[in-house]
Amino acid sequence: MIIIKKELKFNLKNFIIWVIVVVLFVFMYASVTKFFTDQNSPAIKFIEKFPENLLKTFNIDLEAFSKTEGIFGTEGMLFMFLIFAIYAIVLSSKIFAGEFDNKTVEYLFIKPINRKRIFCEKLFAIWLYLITFFSFFLLSELMFFNMYLDDFRTKVLFGFAAYVFVISILFSSISIFFSILFQKRKFVNSLSIALLFLFYFFNSVTQGVDTFEFLRKISVFHYLSSVDLVNTGKINYLSMFVILFVSLTLLYFSKKRFENQDILI
Repeated sequence: MIIIKKELKFNLKNFIIWVIVVVLFVFMYASVTKFFTDQNSPAIKFIEKFPENLLKTFNIDLEAFSKTEGIFGTEGMLFMFLIFAIYAIVLSSKIFAGEFDNKTVEYLFIKPINRKRIFCEKLFAIWLYLITFFSFFLLSELMFFNMYLDDFRTKVLFGFAAYVFVISILFSSISIFFSILFQKRKFVNSLSIALLFLFYFFNSVTQGVDTFEFLRKISVFHYLSSVDLVNTGKINYLSMFVILFVSLTLLYFSKKRFENQDILI
């Protein structure tokens, strides 16, 4: 419990800043949605003039735009995916790779606590922050959509929150794996964020290009499409389960390596 308390205390200020950013984003999108969904909106007429491939690149779906959750589900969720993933990467690398960078891992290992418990307590602290982050996001969605809009679907808003939570778990697991493998925080952050944007590039830029369809299917974002969620109202539970399974597999190998790996001095 000592390690959990330490990690929760040392990362609290940064967490509050990230929460404020997300809440303000949700407020902004919820407050302007009415302007876009009104009939004969000049904004929609302007967007309709854009080329189809350009609209796909920026995750703009005109069918989704006509729905209450459409503006946030297309443009807003682009930012939410990136924000949650980057936060998970930075937090996880700080908690794991940061110990190696700061040479505090040597002090940690001489304590009468086995490595398995150290790993599990650190992981618990990360998950606690990610679950809390998910909760603030979901509550802000429900609060601001209820404040500014009437006919929104609660299931779709929950789906948004569930998708970004699953993405945060995945990239946290990737960051933890890289942290234990390379033990250098800056390198882990760079590599993990590069992978994140590579997935984003595969999913967005290649849309509408049949030749590169296989690249889209490599991207995790292809399987957690917020646009499809808005249009169909159905949450892709199977993809969420598969991504969580991959995340847990990465964590299993990370734990095994953490228990046996030598420290790079």
